[in-house]
Amino acid sequence: MKQLTFFDTGLVPVTPADLGAMLVAQGQCQLLFGNSDTTRGRRRKPVPQSARLSVLLHSEWRARQLCELASMVDVTVSQETPDDNSWLVRMEGPALLPVAQEWTKGAVKTVPAQWRLSDRALQVWALVAGVLDESGMCFGLDAHIAQHEELRKRAAEALQKLGAASSYVGPRAGGPALRVVGQRRLANVMTIVGEPPEDGSWDA
Repeated sequence: MKQLTFFDTGLVPVTPADLGAMLVAQGQCQLLFGNSDTTRGRRRKPVPQSARLSVLLHSEWRARQLCELASMVDVTVSQETPDDNSWLVRMEGPALLPVAQEWTKGAVKTVPAQWRLSDRALQVWALVAGVLDESGMCFGLDAHIAQHEELRKRAAEALQKLGAASSYVGPRAGGPALRVVGQRRLANVMTIVGEPPEDGSWDA
């Protein structure tokens, strides 16, 4: 049976929560505030009105596919090229506000309790930080998240619920990442993420 290409699941909707999967890796989020109101001479505490997610990628095809996924959500999507070997993808809109709030605790990132990975969310994670090598598929982790066992556990449990149990790979072994190995587990992952476009490869 021929493996699905990346967008054979194009009829499956993408949600703002799916885009939040980039935050488990190197993606960043920022709350956006409107103008502060002044009532009877008192300045009100600013309230976030929107949010921005951004991620720096080093493969053009990954940036292109991420933009295509994000365009299925009610957000503004933009892409910049800071240099010849990097692509900065930004997405912004009120729909991302609850996502940013869920993925932050104070000024640092967290992993939401009971985080559940949808197929689309796994595609986002794979695009942002998924690398296939001879030993399995590695899903990169944010350095702060990787340092906290409880947060790593939440990410690993989300993968496990998709039939892709993983093991932690530390920085000295090429991480931080969660690695999925085994024929059946890899088959589950690849069925969801599919094949990259002709100009792309999961090993780069």
